[in-house]
Amino acid sequence: MGEPYALFAGLHWNRRLRLNTLSRDFLFNRVRISAYEMEPHRLDSHLRKIYKHGPTYFVGYPSALYDFCIQMYHRGLDLQKLKLKAVFLTAEPVRTHQRAIIEEVTGGRCAEFYGSAEGGLTAFQCPEGSLHINAEAAWVDIPNQVSGEILVTDLMLRAFPLIKYRIGDEVTTKPGKCVCGRAHPMLDRIDGRCGDPIRLPNGRRLNANVPSYIFKQFAGLKTIRRYRFVHTPDNRLELQLVVTPAVTDRQLAQVEAEVRLAFGEDVPFETKIVDALPHLRNAKHRDYVRLDADEHSQQEELHESR
Repeated sequence: MGEPYALFAGLHWNRRLRLNTLSRDFLFNRVRISAYEMEPHRLDSHLRKIYKHGPTYFVGYPSALYDFCIQMYHRGLDLQKLKLKAVFLTAEPVRTHQRAIIEEVTGGRCAEFYGSAEGGLTAFQCPEGSLHINAEAAWVDIPNQVSGEILVTDLMLRAFPLIKYRIGDEVTTKPGKCVCGRAHPMLDRIDGRCGDPIRLPNGRRLNANVPSYIFKQFAGLKTIRRYRFVHTPDNRLELQLVVTPAVTDRQLAQVEAEVRLAFGEDVPFETKIVDALPHLRNAKHRDYVRLDADEHSQQEELHESR
């Protein structure tokens, strides 16, 4: 606590709220790298801020850190001389390919922690890689005791208790004991957000995690920075991709073939290469969004202006 660190998270566009946030950043001895500002032309500015602050560790969204690191990778840069103690990942499910490139570029070992703004810390990854439930501060219920929606009771909140609170995430538990020696119960993984299945333009319903599995096999290419499926008001599907200069037509064709295999040949579908994905409210990554007419029109204007 108190050591300087870099935070890769959202930063509100409202001036008053930004000043409030930056004041807290000063008090917490951290430099903030906005997850809303990951365009390649900002990379040098971000690096100057980081080196000037001299952080001993990073904290942030996996998607933002991955995007930052993949840009550095393709420019032949790294952060090894910072000698980071660790890179803490939170707020989104951590994918294996994200962890690999972040560790390669930063030189710091990734550690995942899981919780909520309302209820605090629920689980933390030990040095052996297991995600231990913070049993001193939280009680966790999962309906079938193996996998499903997590319910959290925070044992520290007294003014306004949260009892079997639905965070909105699906998790899978891990049986047995960890070789690290800690007796705390374990989560095997955070599967992602709960919610209704994806309804495709052709009417088919799919599990909400299917998009992430489509791109899982392409992670090793290190040429796709970000992706998002957009279900348009006229019932079409757009795959918006933010790519590096190293991407090839063959790779893009492979991605399209895999999407058609997963979603069906009858889905009206097109791929768009964009400079950046329009921002969501909390800057976290979402694989699949459905937009109304006004939202889609705003996105089209944003892409054209870029």
